[in-house]
Amino acid sequence: MKKAVLLILICLMASVLRAQEADTHIASLVNNEEWFALAEDLPLYSDSMQADYLRLIAEAMLAAHTNRTEEAVAALTKLLSEHQSELGTQNALNFALLRLQLIGKQGHYAEAADGIQRIINQLESSGVTETQALRTMQKHYAVLRNYAPLSVSRPNHDIAVPFRLIEPQVTKREEWMRSGKKAYKGHLMTVPVLVHGKEYPFIFDTGAGATFLFEKTAREMGLTILQDTVTINGSQKGLRAWIDSLQIGEITCRNLVAYVGLSDAIDTLMTGVDAILGMDIIAAFPEA
Repeated sequence: MKKAVLLILICLMASVLRAQEADTHIASLVNNEEWFALAEDLPLYSDSMQADYLRLIAEAMLAAHTNRTEEAVAALTKLLSEHQSELGTQNALNFALLRLQLIGKQGHYAEAADGIQRIINQLESSGVTETQALRTMQKHYAVLRNYAPLSVSRPNHDIAVPFRLIEPQVTKREEWMRSGKKAYKGHLMTVPVLVHGKEYPFIFDTGAGATFLFEKTAREMGLTILQDTVTINGSQKGLRAWIDSLQIGEITCRNLVAYVGLSDAIDTLMTGVDAILGMDIIAAFPEA
């Protein structure tokens, strides 16, 4: 009998240790933003994890960083509804804002704007006065309240999109260039994009978070300019433009919000380039 009890205790201790190891390992991957490793290890460790809220955090963050927005929103909704006490006030606020940003990414602009406004109201009613960053975020979505979400359509077969490599002519030496370097020596890939019946070369840039247009190009296209000032690249002031439709080969993208650079320094940095095709379009495809 004693041996049986001892065996049960050993098994229970081993189970607890495995759960603790699983939680520690997954938490470390999330904290270090090791998304590829998390994608591999979460299915292996998930059943052994002890903290349900940690599993939901891992699922939400992994989905958010692998273009599975709906899954991320669902995981965050469950996390916030069932685990407020484990998260604490600040973490709950951060996850609530992330959820609303993802909802905004889905094109539910009014829901995102109203949700952020409710958070602002709650914070200010509790005595918090530093809400300017949240107000900027709320305005970002409020301006788009009555616009439709981004959508893409394509035929049910493989599509070949032509591209061209160009050597851009740099007209101004920026800080990112090495001292004494006067010209950019690399190449850029451009693809032809049709907007309002006219073709423009867009840089295909997987490193750009959003589609970008130079001001002269946006106005030449006859786009609707949204009169809310935004920040581009952390310091430059710009606007946003509404593109009702554009075509990339046989692909049609509708209801795209693009950023517009207003600074002469941005407009004249390179010649021979009209716009940048960003991850907002690329990520709109399920396989992206």
